[in-house]
Amino acid sequence: MKKNIVLILFLSSCTEANFPYGVPPFENQEKLLKECAVDSICGEYSYETGIGETGDATIFKQKDTYYIHYTRDDDIEYIGIGVLSSNYLAITYIYPGFSDVGTTHYEIKNGNLYGYWTCLECDGQKISENLYRK
Repeated sequence: MKKNIVLILFLSSCTEANFPYGVPPFENQEKLLKECAVDSICGEYSYETGIGETGDATIFKQKDTYYIHYTRDDDIEYIGIGVLSSNYLAITYIYPGFSDVGTTHYEIKNGNLYGYWTCLECDGQKISENLYRK
């Protein structure tokens, strides 16, 4: 019962009206970004995908977990949560209202992130994506 209540509260906080700032810890994104400034992954990035999407991304950290806030050039925003293992960062991301869910796997090289993503609606396709530090 407790898990169901938490899930309902989380899902209700992911509505488009307040997305992503109504989703913890994204409402504290600026503060957490400043706190992790010495972390080599935290920071501001531009990104491009193998299907022509471009935009900006902010990566910040809370304890041992990384969070990413993507803003596509067409102003669509989505968020992710990830874990670091060696020089690989694995991210699960969602769009507002859970209209899409996917996963990204990055390799960290020279301050940039190089990887691939796929999503539930990607029909099994793996798409390249690179994040370049600003």
